[in-house]
Formats: sequence, C-alpha cells, structure tokens
Amino acid sequence: MVDIKFSYLKPDFQLSSQDLIVKHGSEVKAVSHLVERAKNLDLMFPYRKLFTNNPKDLFRRLQTYQPKYDTTHYHLHAYRARFKLFLPPFFLGRKGQSDPIQIRETTLDYEDINALQDIYFEDVRIRAPYKNQLSLLNVWTSPEKCEPIMARCLRFQNITWESLRTTLSMLVREPRQFRPTWAVSILKILLSNFSVVDTNITTTRWERLLQPQCCILDLTAGYGSVLLASMALDCEYIGFVEHNQSLLNGYEEMILQLGYPNRQRIIPNSFLEFDEQIPVDIVFLTADLTPADFLGYLVQSLFPSLQKVWEMMSMDGYLVLYMPDTKKKCGAEATNLFIEQFLLGSSFEGCIGLSGSDLKARPAWIWKKTKPSERNIWSPPPTKRTFFLLYPELKDLIVGSHLARIDLDLSIKFKHNKQILADLITQIIDQVPGLTKKTLMHIVPESMLLELINKYGFIECQSMIIKILQYWTPPLLQGRIYHASAD
Repeated sequence: MVDIKFSYLKPDFQLSSQDLIVKHGSEVKAVSHLVERAKNLDLMFPYRKLFTNNPKDLFRRLQTYQPKYDTTHYHLHAYRARFKLFLPPFFLGRKGQSDPIQIRETTLDYEDINALQDIYFEDVRIRAPYKNQLSLLNVWTSPEKCEPIMARCLRFQNITWESLRTTLSMLVREPRQFRPTWAVSILKILLSNFSVVDTNITTTRWERLLQPQCCILDLTAGYGSVLLASMALDCEYIGFVEHNQSLLNGYEEMILQLGYPNRQRIIPNSFLEFDEQIPVDIVFLTADLTPADFLGYLVQSLFPSLQKVWEMMSMDGYLVLYMPDTKKKCGAEATNLFIEQFLLGSSFEGCIGLSGSDLKARPAWIWKKTKPSERNIWSPPPTKRTFFLLYPELKDLIVGSHLARIDLDLSIKFKHNKQILADLITQIIDQVPGLTKKTLMHIVPESMLLELINKYGFIECQSMIIKILQYWTPPLLQGRIYHASAD
C-alpha cells in the first residue's frame, strides 16, 4: 500500500490543458504524461479537502440545515424481502396516521455540507474497494484505469484538483456513505415528534429533549455521519469502531475541532464488549455487509448487539436500523422480524426513505421501545409469521450458537445430528416417489426422527420410517415395492 502524505493547505495547482498538449506534441502524449505522474504519485490523489471549504463553515451549515422531506409515495430500493413484510414504506406520524416520508439529498447538500466527512476520512475511504472494483487509490495509480480519467480531464480548459476529482467520481463508483444530512433529518423527526401533515419542525419538545442527557449511541461509527449530526444538534454521543482502526485519528480531530471531548467519544472496540450501564435515547445501527459469512454475522454479532442495546435504551427511545440489502446479502426483513418478536416492547414506527443523487430511496427502519400494550405491530399478527418459521436457516444457527455457549460438545453433537437427519430425509424421499419433505415432516416430525436415530441407528431408523409410510400411504408405496420386487 502506498503511503500518501498531504497537507490540509490548498496547493496552488492548475495546468492549462492546451499548454500541456502543445508541450507534449499531442493529446495522447499529454494523457500518457499525466497517467505516469499519477502512477508515481508525483501527481498526488485529488483529495476533496484540497478544494473544499473550511470544515467549520460546512459544520455551521449542518447546524442550520433545514431537512427536505418528501411525503409523496415512492418505491423502496435495496429491500429484497423474502416475504414482502413491513411494507409499504410508511412512517407513523404524530397524529397516528401512516404516510410516506422520504429524505432527499441534493448535489448542493454534498458540496455545502456532506463533503465534511471527506475532510477527515477520505484518505481512508479511497483505499476501500466498492463491491468487486478497485479502490479509488488503486484506480488512480493504475495506468490502464487512469487513462480515460486523464483523457476526459483534458476537455477542461484547466486541470485542477476539483476537475480531477469530479472526473474520477463520474467514471468510478465509490463506496456509499450514510450522509450527515440524513442523520440530522432523522434526528429532527424523532426528537421533535415530527408530523407528516405539517413539515415544519416544532421546537417545544425539541428544546426539551435536546439536553445533555439526550444520548445517541452509534453501534457502527463508520465515516462519522451520526457523530457529526450529534455534534450539530448538541447531543451526547458514543460510537464504536471495531475493525477499521485507521479511522480513529479522523474521529479525534473531528471532535476536537467541532465538538466536545467530554460529550462525544469514540470507543475502539466492539459494542458487545462494552460494559458501562448508561441510559441511551437513540440508537443508530448500520449493518456490516462485508462479512463472507453473513448469516453467521447476523446471529453472532448483530442480533446479540440488538438484544444488549435494547436493554440499555430508555423507555420511548428509538432504534434506527440502516441495512440496505444487496443481491447476495439480504438481512433487513429477518432483522426486523427479530426485533419485533424478540425485543420486549418493540413498536414498529415504520420506514423513512433516504435518497441520494441517484434518487433511489433506501430504507431506514425505525423502532421505538415502549410498553408492550402500546406497541404498533405490522399486520398480519406475528403468530402467523413467526421468525423461526419464516427463517429456519437462522433458527438452526441461533440454536447452535446458544448450545455452544452452554456446552461445546453438545453443540457439535447437535450439528452432527442435523447432518445425519438431512441425509436420512434425502434417502427416504429418494426411495418413495412423490414423497416430499413437507409430507414426511407432517407424518414423522424432526424431533421423532432424531429420537429414532439416537435409539436405533441410521439403517434401522430408515427401515422403520419406510414401514410407517407404507401404512400411512399404501398406494404411494405399493408401486415402489412392486418395482423393487420386479427388479
């Protein structure tokens, strides 16, 4: 990895495209010259901080930011629900009615406010690949990838840090960030008891709630969007950074310049290892989509974190879940089911759409901790759509995880028995034409099969089940037996 050193000062960098072409004899040679300079980092990466306004100016705009709420119906992106639960994407307003709410970010929002994140974290963010693509830094230093960027830059009259960075963003997809303006907008909705009928933010309850005791807990601090929003609204903040320790210097500098170290703090550890007992008013959780074993991450990390933080939350506190689904990693519906059915007093307040420059609304799911008798429950009732029934693969992982905490040998035996059971079911179905797993489980439940396996062994158990099925569905098996005899 190339170590980049840069100054927060703005170097006076400007190249005339025409002069550069004349100097090198042709546009092709001028492009090659720029590509070679970028490869060796003689032409350093065009950080936004080199041409962005002073961070304190951007922060003042965030403090006075007026959210842009859209209450028209919208299509929800990045939600690949297996059973289409928790739809349509409505949010419960102050008057008890559900209406759509979408928070929009404009290009000016980024330039005037949200670029604040990049002043502190861009040197880390450009090293992170987006999906299966190269990171921005690797694109910059790769001659093959950098050539079209430089060729397009020569179309500008002058090549500057801003034109280089703008062109790079146009041609290369960057990792998505949760925007500070999104976080501020959500907090204003929650703290002011926002009404979907009147989009003006009331101040009475806001002023009452925005006191030092109003504490925001951020389970995944990311690139500091919720931290910036907390400082802008003068709230206490605790954020956790488990993996990317290279972000810590940025957090420290951000808090020293814009916040108060005694009111906002970053803990470089997993939330599950946090042992302080503090009252929490609002929790933000952005799911980690990077683990290869995504289901294992849900069961071993995300669900236990939800259970722990729910105990810490004050009554009438809010949980904000930002968990955009991808083609290969879909967990939002299952996580909402888990919250609804396993966290006491979880009230479904709905969904707030968050859209960026691509105008695609992604969901922020809102849950409130309240008395069980006052819960809002998505229809139909949970008894008709239980978590374990709809997501049996997570059920097995959860059971195995709990067994592992109790007895490792018992957990190993449980996994071994599940595999034997799967093999037994497959062999029985293979021997009985027309028999499905659902029919077999209706006749002989899993628990009975496991008992028979443990008591009589695999072969004898298989023979016993075939006999049971022969009495249960004689026409189904007679053909099979007849053909077996004929063979």
